[in-house]
Amino acid sequence: MEREGSTIVFHRVPAADVRENCGEVHHSANITKVLLQQAETSIAQGVEVDVRCAAFCSGSLIIDSESFCRRQRP
Repeated sequence: MEREGSTIVFHRVPAADVRENCGEVHHSANITKVLLQQAETSIAQGVEVDVRCAAFCSGSLIIDSESFCRRQRP
């Protein structure tokens, strides 16, 4: 997402649906809401570039910094 001079990137976000013919990814309304809230917070803080990783923990979507992504990779 790019807005107001900020670039926000989310990795490993669970997809609700992936189109077989084009690979387009769709997310649930709840996941989209969480992503937009996280992005708006970063933008409001004046962050220029933010890379975050998504994961499920006890049934909840957790979005954390890129360092979290590195720790979770096999």
